[in-house]
Amino acid sequence: MFDYSKCMNRMIFCIDLCSFFASCACVMRGLDPLKVKLAVVGDVNRKGSIVLAATPELKKLSISTATRLYEIPKDPNIIIVNATMRRFVEISNQITEIYTKYVALEDLHVFSIDECFLDMQQTAHLFGRDPIVIAKRIQKEIYETTGITASIGIAPNLFLSKVALDVESKHSSSRIAMWSYNDVSKKLWEIKPLQKICGIGVATQESLHSMGLFSLKDVANTSKERLIKRFGKVKGEELYHFAYGIDESRIAHKYIPKSTSITKGQILLLEDCYSPNKLKVLILEQIEETCFRLRSMDKCCRTVELGIGYSKYIRGGFKRAITLDQPTCLTEDVYAACLDLLKKFHSGHPVRQIHITLKNLTRDDAIQMSLFEDTSQKDTKRKLAKTMDSIRHKHGKNSIMRGISYIKGATQRERNGKIGGHKS
Repeated sequence: MFDYSKCMNRMIFCIDLCSFFASCACVMRGLDPLKVKLAVVGDVNRKGSIVLAATPELKKLSISTATRLYEIPKDPNIIIVNATMRRFVEISNQITEIYTKYVALEDLHVFSIDECFLDMQQTAHLFGRDPIVIAKRIQKEIYETTGITASIGIAPNLFLSKVALDVESKHSSSRIAMWSYNDVSKKLWEIKPLQKICGIGVATQESLHSMGLFSLKDVANTSKERLIKRFGKVKGEELYHFAYGIDESRIAHKYIPKSTSITKGQILLLEDCYSPNKLKVLILEQIEETCFRLRSMDKCCRTVELGIGYSKYIRGGFKRAITLDQPTCLTEDVYAACLDLLKKFHSGHPVRQIHITLKNLTRDDAIQMSLFEDTSQKDTKRKLAKTMDSIRHKHGKNSIMRGISYIKGATQRERNGKIGGHKS
């Protein structure tokens, strides 16, 4: 066992906005999110559209984010609406502003549009010190400002606060749960299946099952060396510590990666209708958007990766990368590399997914001169690209586009009007 007196003991809040998209849609219509049956979908006019969120009452009918529009029962009491992402983001930002009244920015971690962590250790004394009282105050302010109900898990570290949120507070009448290290053996060890616990996915759960470990109590009672042998040092030690409810990470100590990549993916809705030429149009559009992001970061890439997923009737696909002679931020260079990969590895089957990834990023002022390239021409092209980018930043992405985005089958103009892939 660990000496918990030497472990992290802070006041961490993990806050979840209940059925956020669905709650926002209800509030916008003057409805009570906890009483009505409402589903938010990507597109009400497309039967295969996926449910993005459902109110608690609708979830009782087994409607979840895995449900398709055509699977929702034909019931006049069920309301189905389009996602209005711009408004959802505005409400999320309103709530984030509320959080900043309680903690400094370095003690706030926005995990997603509807979930965040607050480290109240330094500011709790300003609000009475009692964690439950502070949590109720935050809940009240969120509800009175936006009409959204919040669930809050409270614990001495990030991991336990997240588990307290997921396992207990979301199902509590007060929507608040407070755990301590004393709850590890009483609550944490009893959670089944393991994948209900943050940080343990289906694959990890299956691996643990194959080792005869079906709960965190089982994990705690096995050796750390055995876990490291199976999962590697980082994951093995993490699982061992999680089994005892230990997490020494701090919000204020945010990890900044040394190297990054940029990825853009697209799922094609009309998978059998794309000829090779139209497929190239979609790839070029994605590269245009990805390189726009690359230049906005003042970066160039050295490696280009193309991923193609085939129709569900064919399955399979490929993911291949190519390293360029010189780093680039130009659409035409990345497009040429992708065409090379497409020619070599594409089987010609109907395509369902496209993924473009730019890797090995460097500063765009760190490009070395080449004896075999016309560097003045490259400089001119980079300046032209950045001029076009500045127009897009000022007037919107649709203000200046390639001609191919106006032909039949192109999708960029429509996608530029969306947020997170959904209607704004």
